[in-house]
Amino acid sequence: MRMSRTAWIAGVVGLVVGPVAFGQGGERAAKYMRVREEGGGLVSTLELSVRTLTRPGAPAVHLVGAVHVADQSFYDDVQAFLDAQDVVLYEGVGGARPFTGGEAEGDALKAEQTEARLRYAAMLLLAAKRETGSFPPSLGGVGDVLPSVHPSLIERATVDAWGNPFMVRMGEEGFQIISLGSDGEAGGEGTAADLTLAFEGVRVSVQPDLPRHPGLQQQLADALGLEFQLRGVNYDRRHWRNSDMSVQELQAVLLGGERAGGEGEPGDAPPRDERTAVAASQLFRALSGESMMARMAGVLLRFVGMNEGMRTTAKLAMLEMVARADEILEAQLGEAGRLLEVLIVDRNTVVLDDLRRVMEEQPGAGSVAVFYGAGHFPDLERRMVEDMGFELAGEFWLPAITVRLDEAGIDAEQAAAMRAMVSRMLDAQARPGRAR
Repeated sequence: MRMSRTAWIAGVVGLVVGPVAFGQGGERAAKYMRVREEGGGLVSTLELSVRTLTRPGAPAVHLVGAVHVADQSFYDDVQAFLDAQDVVLYEGVGGARPFTGGEAEGDALKAEQTEARLRYAAMLLLAAKRETGSFPPSLGGVGDVLPSVHPSLIERATVDAWGNPFMVRMGEEGFQIISLGSDGEAGGEGTAADLTLAFEGVRVSVQPDLPRHPGLQQQLADALGLEFQLRGVNYDRRHWRNSDMSVQELQAVLLGGERAGGEGEPGDAPPRDERTAVAASQLFRALSGESMMARMAGVLLRFVGMNEGMRTTAKLAMLEMVARADEILEAQLGEAGRLLEVLIVDRNTVVLDDLRRVMEEQPGAGSVAVFYGAGHFPDLERRMVEDMGFELAGEFWLPAITVRLDEAGIDAEQAAAMRAMVSRMLDAQARPGRAR
């Protein structure tokens, strides 16, 4: 029987979605990731949440979902939000751990913070427009349109770092947000100069130190006309801190060493589970693009990217697979469930330790953002609530990947058939015991 185009494309994307989305999975993440359909099923959008947790005497903590490939507009929104927070703890296996801050201080530092708040204010206005179809009459009106957004987030978007209210000029199709600088008066030079953000926003620079040979994530992004997280987000910020295990720590624990924060030298113990060790080794090779499967997937994805119809179909398949990545991975790994436990629980332990350190060493920090794969958040939020006394105070959603089937010449009947086929394939992959 000849394989249909939808089934073939879904199979190709399935070669890489598991490794690409491994940071998303582990527990059901429906509160942190969802797919919304519009236009009779012709428009599908993968959305990730921003959930705010608070506790008296502690900074507000915002759980910001990450996905490795997405529309550039998603990374623009994320950048604007994260840059406006006091501290960002982000996911990045193998990244540097030191957090030493920067050299800027006084008005120079406040000018940088004000520029970040301008981008953040613009992001909230655009989020309000997506919700209602039009801009609110003022920045303060965002809270009326998005009532689940924590009030502290609205407040941070309405004043500059000197505490002066932004001047806002709203129009039907756009806006300007203006800070009058350190002197609070029009004009001026240096830090006293006015800072203005128009509707188009401010495009951030690209992180320069990327791998010479692109891995699966970059190949997938290029084929589907999306952006890769490490290119879409600029991590070079003085208030951002890598909050993750190193590659050596992760490999040591997976292969039988101590858990994060445990005693003894990592790797001393023999592998606890041979299947876990094999799964870990395969995962690391796939992510680095070294395995034969990775090379084959790269060739096939380049082929997919040459045709707009196939690209659209592949984006739809990927969107659905990412949304169910936790379920699929759990079934595919079988007895190697230790891998998921380590990826989620141990890495979350590092985040919680860093959060406690921020609370102790930076008492002036009013907000901390955790930028991680959405699959980490069920465990992380539970531990913050049960062990640290936080509670949920608000949430809102950001669109990550939008697929417009109608623009690819696909009608409602064809769209329904495509979704049904992708769903059947995912059900088969998620069937317990399939990989055993």
